[in-house]
Amino acid sequence: MRHLAAAADTVTVSVKEAQSTTAQALRMIGWDDEAADVQAEIMTAAELCGNNQGLVKMFKPELMAPAPGAGKPVVERETASSAVIKGNQSPGMLALTKAVDLACAKAKGGVASVGVYDTSTSSGQLAFYGARAAEKGRIVIITANSPEFVAAKAGAKASFGTNPLCFACPVEGRSPFVFDMSTAAIALFGVLTCKAKGQPLPQNSAYDSNGNWTRKVEDIHIGGGGGAIANLSLIHISEPTRLRRISYAVFCLK
Repeated sequence: MRHLAAAADTVTVSVKEAQSTTAQALRMIGWDDEAADVQAEIMTAAELCGNNQGLVKMFKPELMAPAPGAGKPVVERETASSAVIKGNQSPGMLALTKAVDLACAKAKGGVASVGVYDTSTSSGQLAFYGARAAEKGRIVIITANSPEFVAAKAGAKASFGTNPLCFACPVEGRSPFVFDMSTAAIALFGVLTCKAKGQPLPQNSAYDSNGNWTRKVEDIHIGGGGGAIANLSLIHISEPTRLRRISYAVFCLK
């Protein structure tokens, strides 16, 4: 059970109910059963960890909606130890799950790598995929790209992305070791969490359009179609949200 706090009250739901309700909401915005179920599982897992890649993603459903013509991820080319997956604008969560599973299978021979491109929507908590690989006895490194939300200094134009990454490995006799890092003061869905809860942004995480530190969530406009953010430069924001430019790499070792 997890307590989900709102402004005026607290609602308690079971994990099963949270996952099924989220899956149903994803179906309502256009995803099929497979895509909805995978995304709901990963978001619920993040929520249980207290990670901001959880159910807050549905606070702005348009950010999680399918792109026009979205299809299924497919293996575009491969060798015995590598592959490239074209996402066909599928959810990042679905494509990255496929990539991790494929890398784990190919790593039976030693080392494998799988790249993913042309996805849409968020991949969510990278630790989910790291743990998935480590539980299969694999050592894994997972990286993701991000759009230009990072300003190099106060008042500068947001011109850099960051490199969120995860690495994980099995540990004999206990749960896997999983390290999930964003080089970020705050991620996009951390911003949405602040907005949903009516809380200010963390200190020293964003500049306003005049180059001054700001903690005002109202300075941010987050729209659909890739999560446009206006009049704000975020320091180290790493959640990849740009359609057609979201890509991932998975490196796996037996």
